[in-house]
Amino acid sequence: MVCSSTYMICRCLIHSNMIFWKVFCSPRTFTQAHAVTLQSQDTHPRAEAMQIKLLRQAGAAKRTSITFRLTHSARTLSLQNLQRQHPDWTLAQCRLHLFELLHGKELAHKVRARLAQV
Repeated sequence: MVCSSTYMICRCLIHSNMIFWKVFCSPRTFTQAHAVTLQSQDTHPRAEAMQIKLLRQAGAAKRTSITFRLTHSARTLSLQNLQRQHPDWTLAQCRLHLFELLHGKELAHKVRARLAQV
């Protein structure tokens, strides 16, 4: 099945958040096979329904912007958490470790080797 390009961006950036999978797919490309029960623990169902409605009505550029901001926030929080867990690490070490967590050891090893050459 092929969904929209917005879905692909969202799938790459927030691969574990199924809510955005449903919200960002346009109604004509979204199938019942991908249906997800939405119920936030801290949001009233009517408020959640309104949020979803507004996201669906937003254009692709707005949804993509939201996706990028959420991704940036998640990475920033992850980096801050690593800095708290490892106060003896430099910022560069924390960033490389986060890169490894997100992209795997093999690619992180290549990045470290490349940085060592510079």
